[in-house]
Amino acid sequence: MLQLCEVQPRNNRSIHDDDLNSIAFKSRSKSPAILSNVAEGRSDSWQLGETVSDFVKRLPPLTASRFLHEWIWVHDPYIHGEDNIQAKGSNVAEFIVQGRELLAQSVKARSSIMLNSHQNATSTVTRMLGRESTLLEQRIADLAVEMNVLSGKVSG
Repeated sequence: MLQLCEVQPRNNRSIHDDDLNSIAFKSRSKSPAILSNVAEGRSDSWQLGETVSDFVKRLPPLTASRFLHEWIWVHDPYIHGEDNIQAKGSNVAEFIVQGRELLAQSVKARSSIMLNSHQNATSTVTRMLGRESTLLEQRIADLAVEMNVLSGKVSG
């Protein structure tokens, strides 16, 4: 008959003390990551050391003035240099042009919803406008992938 027994550690040591993975993990020394932000100091960008809450309070995406900041930027602090600004093969200029077209189309669609929904309940109009917002968000995300633009956010 097979009996299970508890393995006792030798010399007050943990069983994990002899495990190679534990030894490798304990001996691994990681140097702290060096963070950078190519847009440090720019008012349209997230700053190193700024919490997400502070950033969103300082520059609310839904209400930020397009006259002051056409785009709101958040750069990856772990990527350095030009790669942080724009991924290789990305087409930011064309993304902006086509993104503006998508925004204009959405504004027209929202206006049409408002004009043609005067007899509908407020909740119905709100749901239709919400659906249009969701569609716009997806179209912009799809365009960003297509244009290889992986940073930045358009402000309201």
